[in-house]
Amino acid sequence: MSLDDNDELNKTIDFRNGRSGDWRLAPSDWSIYHPSHDNYQLLGNCRRWIARALNVLNRIASINQIEMDKAFKMAQAGETPIVGIASHDFRNIGPEVDYIRNLISESVKKFPNVRFKYCEAIEAFRMAIWPKGII
Repeated sequence: MSLDDNDELNKTIDFRNGRSGDWRLAPSDWSIYHPSHDNYQLLGNCRRWIARALNVLNRIASINQIEMDKAFKMAQAGETPIVGIASHDFRNIGPEVDYIRNLISESVKKFPNVRFKYCEAIEAFRMAIWPKGII
């Protein structure tokens, strides 16, 4: 849950000072990266990849139109962002799915040449890392 402004996280006891998972130093865009061996929030030389995810209609670190537009702007610039979203299995996620679809629809209007695909995380990573297929 890296954010452009971490003040939102620091206002709650759940996430203040990195409690319940610390992503305050991680990239706050939709890029994917190799983490550092010593700090998963920082770019480094580990072989694995990390991408960002935000909550949907949640009380903290919730995705919004600004964030979706940020991803579309990256894609328009030739980058391959992954927009990860998270929710909780005890809720009816129908309204959350509709909310995400509406965010995407608004971004499509602003960035009509950007192509996107709904997919699971593993497919998104494979497409971003190996756009021409696994070597």
